[in-house]
Amino acid sequence: MNNAADTQRPRIAWWSPWPPSYSGVAEYSRMLVAHLRRLAEVRVFVEDALAPRVVEAFGEVPILPGSAFQAEQQRSPFDVAVFHLGNQAGHAYMADALFSAPCRRVGVFHDGSLYHLYEGISRYRLIREIAAEEGWSAAWRAWKRLRQPGSDSYHHPLLRRAAGACDQIIVHSQHLAGRVRAAAPDRPIAVLPFGCETWLDDGGLLQRQARRIIGLPQDALIFGVFGHITAAKRVERVIEAFVQADLPGAWLYVVGEVTGLAPPSLRRWAGDPVLCARHRIRFDARRRPAYLSWATAMHAVDAGVSLRFPTTGESSAVVSELLGMGKPCIVSDIGALAELPDDCTIKVPVDDQEIAALQAALRSLTTQPDRLAEMSRAARAYAQEHTWEAAAQAYLQVIRDVSPATSHVTNTCDKIRDN
Repeated sequence: MNNAADTQRPRIAWWSPWPPSYSGVAEYSRMLVAHLRRLAEVRVFVEDALAPRVVEAFGEVPILPGSAFQAEQQRSPFDVAVFHLGNQAGHAYMADALFSAPCRRVGVFHDGSLYHLYEGISRYRLIREIAAEEGWSAAWRAWKRLRQPGSDSYHHPLLRRAAGACDQIIVHSQHLAGRVRAAAPDRPIAVLPFGCETWLDDGGLLQRQARRIIGLPQDALIFGVFGHITAAKRVERVIEAFVQADLPGAWLYVVGEVTGLAPPSLRRWAGDPVLCARHRIRFDARRRPAYLSWATAMHAVDAGVSLRFPTTGESSAVVSELLGMGKPCIVSDIGALAELPDDCTIKVPVDDQEIAALQAALRSLTTQPDRLAEMSRAARAYAQEHTWEAAAQAYLQVIRDVSPATSHVTNTCDKIRDN
């Protein structure tokens, strides 16, 4: 620590995407820092190009470009640098700092693969990382596959070097802990549950207001799908099950960008509003990822659907947000989602029974209002046990445990830089 008087407020370099970046991790960080700032001195470091337009962090928390880290470190050394690592290009800017920060390093692994993080630096850096972890023959095969459509993220998780650079690792599920532990068995891992923002039961007032704003029917039971839409989100399977179930009075509301990784059948649905209206389906890809827009859209639904296969072990910020609003969720019975409690989620398999299980789940929530209400109460209870305040306290304990040592444990991984 910096001095005896400051033992209760460690100085933290917080590396993370930040709103308005379109990232679940950005919103996660904003919610966590809102509470952690009362317990520690926090400096948030973001990608240089995004620093001028990031959202202010509660006044007293400076938002700085990543390039300012060394100057800040020299001015007043940090006790700990916390790196929020995800499988997206938006995390690429922090890669070299992870391997070189002269203070203790805590890695928060939001995904079980960092393939797209390294690809976000350059394809050359990606291939060098694959070579460093798996050998040049694997790197050569990966280079050839780069020219083909699709992602190789599931074949090359690239966790070993990043995990080895950390003095402490944080994950949000036992599933992901197992994946990271296999890559770095000598590193300590803490499993800290995802935080939830809790909303009071207002008798449906916010839901009615949200539906009026968006233009959704007030008397319908509405299922919601939220976030970047890729093949792994299996939204086309949700649509297939919803159409086949033919549930009178029910709507399916899909909010988020339909990316190029989405299957062609789903892109056809998104591009045909007449077909969607015929089956009571609405796509809304125009909503911006500002927190209020997402909250308004989520308040409009009665229950969420969040499928994932294949998975790299990631947790779902969308599910946590929906549970905090009292919205039960239908989720895939795999990875981190399988660890959610059964009283507020319905789990469906990812095998050939998936469509039938989805239909049964959709039908039960549509035709059994008592079950929907009971699951809604359970969702709120879960959120009350997993507040952001509790998550911040858990982070602080981990940071205090790792920061008292007087010298930094030397990273056993060789450095690879790509300037």
